[in-house]
Amino acid sequence: MLEGRYLLGVEPIDRTVSFLERSAKISVEPQSLRARCEAAIRVRSSREPLSQTWEPCPDDLAAHLSLVRARPVFQSLFQNYEAEFALVDLASLVPVQPHVDFSFALEATADLSGQHALADLCLPTAPQALDVWGGVTDANGSGAFTVCSYDLNLIVSEVHMDTTPSLKVSFTLSKTAVFLIVVETQGRLFLKDGTHRAVGLLARGFAKAPCVLLRGAPPRSIPDYLPAETQFGPSPPLLSDFLDGQLYLSHPWIRGLKTIRIRADEFVMPRDPADLGGP
Repeated sequence: MLEGRYLLGVEPIDRTVSFLERSAKISVEPQSLRARCEAAIRVRSSREPLSQTWEPCPDDLAAHLSLVRARPVFQSLFQNYEAEFALVDLASLVPVQPHVDFSFALEATADLSGQHALADLCLPTAPQALDVWGGVTDANGSGAFTVCSYDLNLIVSEVHMDTTPSLKVSFTLSKTAVFLIVVETQGRLFLKDGTHRAVGLLARGFAKAPCVLLRGAPPRSIPDYLPAETQFGPSPPLLSDFLDGQLYLSHPWIRGLKTIRIRADEFVMPRDPADLGGP
């Protein structure tokens, strides 16, 4: 059975119950869940004040990092930021999402050996292979392209239109969360992208990992999956909470199937919008 882990006490009970019933397909007794959430909040409140550290990446990764910085996707993602590379303490990062597919986190970090393998996992120098299937179909003369993947990070990242010598439209599929991205804002380090890799690394005994660090970013750059009082309050959740049985709820994880369909539709409309009628 695949295992999901949901952090306790980080958002309203009704949202937690809704997620578990909708995505995990399990029923949860609200009072019992409330008691566990309150216990988790007490544990977090009793911790020492948050202390987070980062340091420059080692010199022997310089060539690797140069290749990362040269990637078009890197330049596109961080054109409005002064991005730098850093080695961060994983356990003390503040996550921006309350749940992970823990089984996938372990799969994603299997068979790592050496610093360069770790760097390539967190900061890949080349596009990752897409595990997809599908193709072009022709239904009633209207072509359609359908692609499926178990990787929910698959997206249509770019659309191009070329008008010479004839009209041609092309779509580029790629992944989100390409890099491990940490955002520093309001004096805290938040893990914005790469949560599954980071949790898997922590579970396998890795204390630090290389990342893209965005310093002095505005709070709005942090996804609002969790309430602001949780993220910026005195006792935020930490990435290490996904490994502490007091602070998460283990549940079955049902993996989804990402489907992207691009279809060409043809239809005729009146040239004059007034001919459509109505007020």
